[in-house]
Amino acid sequence: MYFGALAIGADCAAGLLAFQHIKQQPAKIDLIFSKFSADFLKRAEAHTVFTCNEGDRIGTLVSEAARSDERVEMPFEVIATAPEQTGDDPVARFELVLSLKRRSRT
Repeated sequence: MYFGALAIGADCAAGLLAFQHIKQQPAKIDLIFSKFSADFLKRAEAHTVFTCNEGDRIGTLVSEAARSDERVEMPFEVIATAPEQTGDDPVARFELVLSLKRRSRT
């Protein structure tokens, strides 16, 4: 359960940024995470914050997907911190490969 909860936090941190950019596109774009890796550095025993500072790169990837007939992919980093417990030191690092494809018009 512990790893699953942290994975969901990482998924949401990157996924919500992607959905925000996709919503601004007139094209219909499908999103999946094709790869997921995690480094659990310390046990998070306090309120945990998931941060993805790659919104601009995600926006660029979404724009590329809207123009392309091919699937586009790019890795993104999410950092988990537990400020009350460890300050700014990460408790986990995640790399998610965001995979996007414009839907066909059928």
